[in-house]
Amino acid sequence: MRKSKPVEDSYDAINKVLEASKRKREKTRTKKPTTIGIVVPKGCIVKELKPVIQQYVNELLADDFDWDFSYLLRMIKYKLSRMRKALKGGYSADADKVCAQMLEVEKALGRIDDDDYSVKRIDVIHKKYDVKFGTKEENGKCLFATLPRKKNGTFDEKAYNAEIKRAFKDADDERHKDLAIAFDGMKKNVLSWWD
Repeated sequence: MRKSKPVEDSYDAINKVLEASKRKREKTRTKKPTTIGIVVPKGCIVKELKPVIQQYVNELLADDFDWDFSYLLRMIKYKLSRMRKALKGGYSADADKVCAQMLEVEKALGRIDDDDYSVKRIDVIHKKYDVKFGTKEENGKCLFATLPRKKNGTFDEKAYNAEIKRAFKDADDERHKDLAIAFDGMKKNVLSWWD
């Protein structure tokens, strides 16, 4: 019979593989600035355009993925940040109000991207029930499970599962509130930000 192995050990093994893969990927990335041929639209000032494009490349394109919503949110947040900084120059009588609206949207997008909604809630529940993740053998299979920290300890699994379910629902509700703050704020205000 195999002994139960803590999930932390499994995570360590997985993390070693991921780190090796990351190091290998980093070696293939260019360390020198890459020159990209760009057709500059008529009327643009090349000297002003080049540093802006370089900033976008540095901030956004290094971690560009087409399979994840968070990159889209980072792009919107980055553009709002640039717009807000430009407004601080005093181009509008309502600059302070507009900057506050943009900052509220930026912060909501940042919280969505961080996706930290359930972590604190789950940590509190784990402390309350004094549990850890580990593996246990059941019907000849090794399964991930929530286990009491103390050897031969028990916990109320039904109550624990109900609290975990509630925590994930509350986290999801909070995420949707931030989505509403971000996109309702843009829907309501975006047309007036540059009047």
